[in-house]
Amino acid sequence: MIMGGMRGFRFTLARSLVRLAWVAFIVVMTSLWMTASVVDAANTPCSGRKGGIAGCLGDTFVCNDGSVSGSKKSCSAYMGGAVGLMGGEAPQMAPAVGNE
Repeated sequence: MIMGGMRGFRFTLARSLVRLAWVAFIVVMTSLWMTASVVDAANTPCSGRKGGIAGCLGDTFVCNDGSVSGSKKSCSAYMGGAVGLMGGEAPQMAPAVGNE
């Protein structure tokens, strides 16, 4: 009689541990997914009112509104190696500082 009750206890304990493992797995995977979502939301050059990236002029980003981005990133590396607005070589540019 006692042995039968012990088997039921072991089965219930094992089932509870499996459920706990699944809950922990789901929590970890959800946390990783949310972290990846936050990383994807990072600002990109020419974001916001500038309307996105029109192209590159050397390593400098040229925005859709015609302005030059102040980003420290390399445009040619960011865009996959393309240089110049039309794919040709282009001189390096620097963003305007102050009221220039």
